[in-house]
Amino acid sequence: MIDLAAVQLRAKENQPAPVAKGAHMAFSLDHVVIAVSDLDRAILDYSKLGFTVLRGGEHPHRGSINALIVFKDGSYFELIGFPRPVPEFRWWEILQKAGPGFVDFALLPANLEEDLKEARSRGFAGGEIEPGGRLTPSGERAEWQTVRPLSHDLPFLCADTTPRSLRVPEGDARNHPNGALGIARLTVAVQVSKIIGHYCPTVLAAAARTPRYSSAAPQLLNSSSRRGASPPTVPWRPISINEARVCSLSR
Repeated sequence: MIDLAAVQLRAKENQPAPVAKGAHMAFSLDHVVIAVSDLDRAILDYSKLGFTVLRGGEHPHRGSINALIVFKDGSYFELIGFPRPVPEFRWWEILQKAGPGFVDFALLPANLEEDLKEARSRGFAGGEIEPGGRLTPSGERAEWQTVRPLSHDLPFLCADTTPRSLRVPEGDARNHPNGALGIARLTVAVQVSKIIGHYCPTVLAAAARTPRYSSAAPQLLNSSSRRGASPPTVPWRPISINEARVCSLSR
């Protein structure tokens, strides 16, 4: 279970989402999942923080609905809500136990099948490739494939099978009044210290930079931050920080 996800937003133009590279594979940060109790209220709250928020649509087979905050670097926040109880869905269970907040994140592989094979050769333990999809407000269907690890401390993999623009809108949707341009760093606290030795080198495939350890709270970095103004903060909460250790990957 992820205990804490801290996110810093990118302030500079023309920087892609953070990429972790191994000998034969490269992952970029795809999206961060934020479970909310009331999606309409969350859309309003994040809009007040200066984000452009789009309704994403419905996941017919999961019983969830979502909204998206998409950044210029291609990554995004997924605000996910549940119109009805879904007790078999882990994200719903976390929401009931811990309240609204970060619950998961996904990496975008360059080639899902090849990268999954390479990850497994490094010790990655996960399920098989599963199809997923969402009905957009326009009635189109965005489809993708995911692979979820057995350990909930690790990210899942998400790869598009329809044009990515159906799942991750482009254009003006990526412009935000608060100046946020992308996700610069994601920090995850885990319950068991041994995960640190497994998490960084095995699943993220020996990132180009040595992982740095940090316990920074979520903070939005945007163009106003460089002028000395105080940046807004994203609502967050720890589920449990008992004897947690933090692994932080950044560019």
